[in-house]
Amino acid sequence: MNEIIKNFGKIKNTYNSILVESISNKNDNKNLFKNYIKLIKNNEILKEQFLIYTNIENKIESDRFKATEYVKESINLLNKYSKLDIADANAKLVTHILYEFDVDYDKNELHEAITTLIFTDKNAKSLDKIMESTDVVVNYILNNKPKEINEDLNVPNSLLLSLSVDKFNDEYDDISESEKKVIQAVLTNDISEREVMFKEFIQECLTSVDGKLIEEGDITIKEKLLNVKDKLMKFNFNNDTYQNDMSKLLVLKNSLI
Repeated sequence: MNEIIKNFGKIKNTYNSILVESISNKNDNKNLFKNYIKLIKNNEILKEQFLIYTNIENKIESDRFKATEYVKESINLLNKYSKLDIADANAKLVTHILYEFDVDYDKNELHEAITTLIFTDKNAKSLDKIMESTDVVVNYILNNKPKEINEDLNVPNSLLLSLSVDKFNDEYDDISESEKKVIQAVLTNDISEREVMFKEFIQECLTSVDGKLIEEGDITIKEKLLNVKDKLMKFNFNNDTYQNDMSKLLVLKNSLI
């Protein structure tokens, strides 16, 4: 069985690399990433694997026994599927372009260990292999560091980002008076200057969205960010709605900092 098909973690990392490459080179691979998200959301096995790999990547635990139990229970979640069904589901994500991005990365050892635990039959001959792979995953969890937390609100930045892009995707325009004053301060009666400023705001927002797309690990938030990016790229200057449009962009711009 092809190793890249078995290793969902490697597939996930490769698609993240494709996203980064599409952003930096402005090519058409973004659509490939969007299709990857769609396949995961609509396939139970892919969705389960995504959650398992992501949960382990983000898991922090100082107690070895608890960490070990967490790993065992995580792998057991896939026992309801056959190994062939898991591989067949993964194969839906594999295209020729994935082999162009087949390189080592920082979580490579972790993903290989998780893959080994998923696809190795438990018997007398495989116990050492299973124990070694379990140790790799457990040690990762024991040494994992917490992600950045917003100090003022004590909530994950990813949650704040999700709320922010939700507002923009829903064409949120109920902003505060202080924000409107900021917009008013940059207004000008010169239409050509307005258009220049509008385009600058669009580009700043696009740059911020691209950065968040690369950093963010949550598949749902990535999808929302891609939707934001599509809307930004289609957001054309209109002098009649300039103030309201700039207000929306300001809200988005500030939320992406």
